[in-house]
Amino acid sequence: MSGRGRLEIGDFSLDPDVDKTPFQQIANLDAELGNRVDLALELCCFHLGSIVYSNDAGTYPSRANFGSSSLTGGSFAYNAVEMVNVTKLNLYCIFTLGLAIAGCSTNKAEPAAKAAAPAAPVSVAQAVSKTVPLEIQAVGNVEAFSTVTVKAQIGGELTQVNFEEGADVKKGDRLFVIDPRPYESQVTQAEANLAKDRAQLQAAQANLARDTAQETYARAQSRRYAELAQQGVLSKDSAEQTNAQATALQEAVRADNAAIESARANIAADQAALDRANLQLEYCAIVSPIDGRTGHLFVKQGNVIKPNDVDLVTINQLRPIYVSFAIPETDLPTIKSHMAHGKVSVAAYSQSDDTPLETGALTFVENTVDSATGTIRLKALSRIRA
Repeated sequence: MSGRGRLEIGDFSLDPDVDKTPFQQIANLDAELGNRVDLALELCCFHLGSIVYSNDAGTYPSRANFGSSSLTGGSFAYNAVEMVNVTKLNLYCIFTLGLAIAGCSTNKAEPAAKAAAPAAPVSVAQAVSKTVPLEIQAVGNVEAFSTVTVKAQIGGELTQVNFEEGADVKKGDRLFVIDPRPYESQVTQAEANLAKDRAQLQAAQANLARDTAQETYARAQSRRYAELAQQGVLSKDSAEQTNAQATALQEAVRADNAAIESARANIAADQAALDRANLQLEYCAIVSPIDGRTGHLFVKQGNVIKPNDVDLVTINQLRPIYVSFAIPETDLPTIKSHMAHGKVSVAAYSQSDDTPLETGALTFVENTVDSATGTIRLKALSRIRA
């Protein structure tokens, strides 16, 4: 409530209209009565209040008109009291807060509001008949489609390494270089031997042509001498001599033919030696035989290696790639029946994600069952990105 009023105790009063503050007026009242007056002030707006006084004879409630007075730092409500002469006076101010009552009413209503929570929604769908895939889950491993171990086919110093460990390489990319100088000299030597034998072949062919011409002339002269000897013009000895010369030239032609065959054989041998030397020179540059990814480099640059001695690097082909897994042998008839009607799809998942990495097709079923585990091994061909 709001308003202004005064507090009267006998001949004394607290008047809000005077210049003194209520605290100063109470102090004057205490001095006049010779008693200690305790006044409890609540610095807020109050709803209800009453004043009780007591003396030696007992405690009496007051009759008062309700009012309010303004104090420094707050406000309070009080009842004016008329009282008789007293010896000792204890003044108590008891106030009940209206706001507290309203607050209690609000708190009691909260549990009821919480109890009336909205109902959870329920979805309804129509049941339908559909064909769903039959899935068999298994833990598998990824295997390289092919694995190649690179070795040197010739010996020598490893002068170059043209890739980084773990790098992807293409078929035909150069990986290593072995010192080619010794093999280049072998190629030069083989080429020289080939040229020499070709020259000898040409010489043998020339000798054959010469001896063939001489043998033809000698054979014709021998026939004429034989006819003249029969006629008695020439001696028999002269005829036999020309016949012997023709026969010797005939054997020379045969020797020339043999020399030509030998020269041709030498040329073929020289050509093979040259091809071998060129091949060894080609082996000086080691290239990748497949598309794949390189592994650890076992031999560093500068080392001297031997033919087929140590592994240089291993290359794994990762596109496409195999996914290998094992299933219980009891599921094998189901898989066989589906394979008879077409390809069996295989989806590969990672351990941390439910999204399939790639989908492939079943390509291999092992022909034996592992007796220790009761499982059978299968492979699927996929194109998982490595």
